[in-house]
Amino acid sequence: MRVSLPLKTKYIPMANVNLTFETREKLEVHSIPERLQLLIDLVGLINKFFRVERSPSFYAEKLLIKEYTLNQYCLIWLQKTTYELIQDKIHNEAVRLLMTTDWSAKRIAYEIGCSDPGYFSRCFKKKTGFTPKRFRLSDHKITINK
Repeated sequence: MRVSLPLKTKYIPMANVNLTFETREKLEVHSIPERLQLLIDLVGLINKFFRVERSPSFYAEKLLIKEYTLNQYCLIWLQKTTYELIQDKIHNEAVRLLMTTDWSAKRIAYEIGCSDPGYFSRCFKKKTGFTPKRFRLSDHKITINK
């Protein structure tokens, strides 16, 4: 016996964009605003290229959009610049590697695309308050994204 579930219409306001969708058993979004799709694509590109490309202009070029415009979309929707998103990804990957591997800080620095392990350690300490070695020894109860 098959039971048909009634459709429910839901309204979600999202930063000057309204999505209306109908659901049965799972969420179905009928359309994603173009600007939101652009940011989804940006995150995908950052995940793919963060080890080799750190320049916001690279990502803007890949998305066929001006760097300024991309930055404005990021600020409006995510409250961060494109550069901050890239840096957050690099930092989060470093934290993940420190927590899940026994690799040295030098190897992790090279793995995330940093050619100077000393610079990596300084940046990591500035962001977390810990050196990579002290972070590994701590209980990891720090904020990953500052």
